[in-house]
Amino acid sequence: MPLTRTSYSIYFNIFIEKVQKFLPNYVALYAIEAGLPLSIAEQFISEWLLGSPENAAKLPGITPEIVAAAVKGTQWGYAKSLQYVWYAILI
Repeated sequence: MPLTRTSYSIYFNIFIEKVQKFLPNYVALYAIEAGLPLSIAEQFISEWLLGSPENAAKLPGITPEIVAAAVKGTQWGYAKSLQYVWYAILI
């Protein structure tokens, strides 16, 4: 089945809706499990997602393990979001 403008729009909207939901949650989950202090969790996640990961990594108390976990959380957040696009394609 060729990708039409309509199907692209539907898949894109599904992806955006899900990534806005899952990405912050997965980044937070993985980073906190790796030791991200709760006192800076919101600042770290905001900077990670809206600013730059490089600046987030420079915040006080951030370790290489936390950064690696945030990367893994980012990967899983995108993967979970794309899963819903895949479901829509199958329908």
